[in-house]
Amino acid sequence: MTAAATGAVLAVDGGNSKTDVALLAADGSLLAHVRGAGSNHQTVGVDAAQATLAKLVDAVRDRAGITADAPLAEVAALCLAGADLPADIDRTTAWARRRGWAPRVVVDTDIAAMLHASPHADNAVAVVCGGGINAIGLRGRDGATARFPALGMLTGDWGGGGQLAMEVMFAASRAEDGRGPATVLVDEVRALWGVESVRDAAIAVHTGRIGYDRLHELPPLIFTAATAGDTVARGLVDRLSDEIAAWVLACLRHLDLLRCSRRRGAAFSACGLAPHPPGTPEIDVLLAGGVLVGNAPVMLPALRQRLAGPAPAAEVRLIDAPPIAGAAILGFGHLPTAVPTEVLGKARSALIAELHWRV
Repeated sequence: MTAAATGAVLAVDGGNSKTDVALLAADGSLLAHVRGAGSNHQTVGVDAAQATLAKLVDAVRDRAGITADAPLAEVAALCLAGADLPADIDRTTAWARRRGWAPRVVVDTDIAAMLHASPHADNAVAVVCGGGINAIGLRGRDGATARFPALGMLTGDWGGGGQLAMEVMFAASRAEDGRGPATVLVDEVRALWGVESVRDAAIAVHTGRIGYDRLHELPPLIFTAATAGDTVARGLVDRLSDEIAAWVLACLRHLDLLRCSRRRGAAFSACGLAPHPPGTPEIDVLLAGGVLVGNAPVMLPALRQRLAGPAPAAEVRLIDAPPIAGAAILGFGHLPTAVPTEVLGKARSALIAELHWRV
């Protein structure tokens, strides 16, 4: 193994719309970073997803100046959207090992990176709402996790950006032709795409004159309309808030943390939770994804209100580091020897700065 690879970590955060790949040295310093297209195999197919990952890792290799015949890192940690089932993880792990990037390969779902990106609590729930929606929970005392298949409507999921876009078109279409209640979403859709009617917009999407990739432009209309007092849009925001609260409470219930979250102070020890230092939450609820991050002024108060009663120990906030930082920390955790917290903090800070991350 070359000196560059010893103790180094190759970190990947692969999402629906973009993929980040970073190489970090053993001391936590950032050697190279690139960003490219999305790599969710559920969206683009397995071959295309693997081709994207391979291209981006090659670009990182070039930027770091490491020869093609040498391993890049001691550990490769890939946190990928769509890696929700054991078969997905096994397939990707085997493929990545064949690439020779690192002798140790760790593959997990993309939202697992969020849990590792948070330094604030041992017990955490992460919810991502971007193109899709998913959640994961972690109980710190034994590493137990709560996970979901996240296969959309097939597994009871509602609220990702794709579904919200369809809800906009559904509500606006019915308002326009009289089958549903009036909503300003009619005018918002017309103005967004420069069409005379929502019907024209629907036909344009159906025939390909407006690409399906532009549907992601629709969900923000819900939040602007809701803020302006539109009843239909407000109903969609309320439903999304209910859904996300349901994900969080389900995670806490599966991990037997919901019962503990009703207690305070020393009483936590009865549930195996030690009281946390002042200023840190007993249970960290982390939100990420364009739908949540882009509409935080609406979503954060709504979620805090819904969780205050059943989970008073949970603190709801936006993730304060890019998920790629979590992938890196996951990778460092799989090195054969323990990594100092200073190294993890350095890696986290380097990626925050590299991606100009702001909350």
